[in-house]
Amino acid sequence: MGMAEEKSIALVMHNHQPVGNFPEVFEENFRSAYRPFIDILEQFPRIKCHLHYSGPLLEFLVREHPEFVKKLAALAQRDQVRFLGGGFYEPILPLIPEQDRVGQIRKMNDELGNLFGVRPRGAWLTERVWEDCLIESFSECGIEYTLVDEEHLRLAGAKTGRSSFITDFHGLPFRVFSIDYATRHSVPWGKPEEVMEYLLHRPDRGVTVIADDGEKLGSWPGSYAHVYEQGWLKEFFQGILRSGIRTVFLEDAMEEVPPEKVFLPPSGYEALNVWAMSNSDRWKFEYWRESLKDNDLQGLLAKGYFRNFLVKYPESGQLFKRMEQVSALARSDRAKDHVWAAQCNCVYWHGLFGGIYLPFLRQEAYSNLIKAQKECALSFPHSETRDLNQDGINETFVFDGRQNLFFTHKGGAVYEWDLLDPPINLCDTMARRPEIYHRDLDMRGREKIGYDILPRHMFLDRFLGPDTVFQQFEKGQTGEQGDFADGLFQLKSGDNHELEFSREGRVISGAGIHRVRLSKKITIQENQLMLNLTIANHSGRDLECWYGLELNVSFTDSTCASEMRTGASLFRLPGQKVSMVFHCPESGDCWGFPVCTINRTHHIFEEIRQGYCLLWHTRLSLKPDEVWQADFALRRDA
Repeated sequence: MGMAEEKSIALVMHNHQPVGNFPEVFEENFRSAYRPFIDILEQFPRIKCHLHYSGPLLEFLVREHPEFVKKLAALAQRDQVRFLGGGFYEPILPLIPEQDRVGQIRKMNDELGNLFGVRPRGAWLTERVWEDCLIESFSECGIEYTLVDEEHLRLAGAKTGRSSFITDFHGLPFRVFSIDYATRHSVPWGKPEEVMEYLLHRPDRGVTVIADDGEKLGSWPGSYAHVYEQGWLKEFFQGILRSGIRTVFLEDAMEEVPPEKVFLPPSGYEALNVWAMSNSDRWKFEYWRESLKDNDLQGLLAKGYFRNFLVKYPESGQLFKRMEQVSALARSDRAKDHVWAAQCNCVYWHGLFGGIYLPFLRQEAYSNLIKAQKECALSFPHSETRDLNQDGINETFVFDGRQNLFFTHKGGAVYEWDLLDPPINLCDTMARRPEIYHRDLDMRGREKIGYDILPRHMFLDRFLGPDTVFQQFEKGQTGEQGDFADGLFQLKSGDNHELEFSREGRVISGAGIHRVRLSKKITIQENQLMLNLTIANHSGRDLECWYGLELNVSFTDSTCASEMRTGASLFRLPGQKVSMVFHCPESGDCWGFPVCTINRTHHIFEEIRQGYCLLWHTRLSLKPDEVWQADFALRRDA
């Protein structure tokens, strides 16, 4: 009896831990999900299963649990499991440069070949983000098929409920399998007998693809007790055997199940597409989706697109562009590997889990990019001014052999300050933004939350309202009286060690608008940045204003707040890898607070410290054409 005449399923388990995750998290997931699943699978030799382990997780298993890797090899040798390839460091494959895409797929192919003696024919598609360009890369690496969600097929107008499809790009055919939507929600929460009933009566002839995250079977809240202690997984495997349903490999399905032709639009899985939407669009989408009773019509509603995350979260877009810049320089294998590690997808987006909001993931990505740059042996001193981020606004990059400085001409501020030793970005502070789940916060949570209208850069120029209090500044509720913090500055002069930014802008004072010229001369030294600031009143009448210079540093140490002192001219900012000292005029005062976001994982809200904000401020009284000046220094503390 062939596959077309009987019910068959293909089981796929995807297992992943991101680059930079804590060792104890790797270990906990191994104990609660990865090992117990294989222990049960080993007891059912007639159950076949595809396994995918991302590169960071494979490296952990080889290093910490070689006995587990041997067990996987034994299962592969008896042809009970087959491994799926993909990008080694679990990147969003369509986003990264072509040479990196091919390099990462080949690295995974080689690793699986070395460990298990067989190179994969299929690949796991990270977050199921599809674009047609993948076909060329997969084909070049010997990959014949991948898996997408039913969402992709629905958007393509294909018949839902089918599993086997074929597409092509520039004359290259490629097979695509659709992951069954219903079983993604019933495994492992539905009763095994109900899942069997669904599989037996599913109308599609051929194969049903059941694919999901391995962490769901043991690491998700409550799942370990349900799946293993209460025996769900054993009952599920026993139910498959009793029902006569056959478990097969997707390579067999390619030969036995005739595919249907399809062309897939760029897309990810449904929830990912929704998370990528702007908040305003998502509110409208949720309203219309709830209003429609027809599930098929709901599926046709336009949704977001993964690349939108690079705009929705500018910190993600900035990191991504930095990755592209370093990738273009990388030539050695060591440099490329660091770049590839920085391409791990988890840090570039946010949905149900922390993602871009997790400082340790961002720090690890920047650390890898800095290490890659060191391998590139970039000549120094070096400076260039151009649109580095492709956002229509120039940036200036300076490298002196010990550190990178990136300046945005919008605000005339520092948006990235990399030390090469230790490899750290001192400006990596995430801004606070509204998230749709904030509507579920209780009163206490709403009182704590604040939002930012400006990026968290260094040397931002703030003109405060006359009645501003610290609590307003802390919550991001300051009424801005000037147009300097997000206005365009001119680079008056610049070289490898000194840059001067200036802007002729406006400041609201009293009932009038005053023309003000602000200049910032920044001198780059070995361990510090020197800032000479001048403010000139060009309005022809007296100017009364409240000026503040804002710094944001990527220090999440809880001692930062306790070590701050107001009314002084020196402030120490302690960090885990490096500390800093801020020298400022005694004529002013300082406000400081930890920048915290409130994020949700599953149904749990948590406060995450993103960095530290410091505002030096003073009140100015300037006559017409009068100029005020001050000197500041931000020094790395040895």
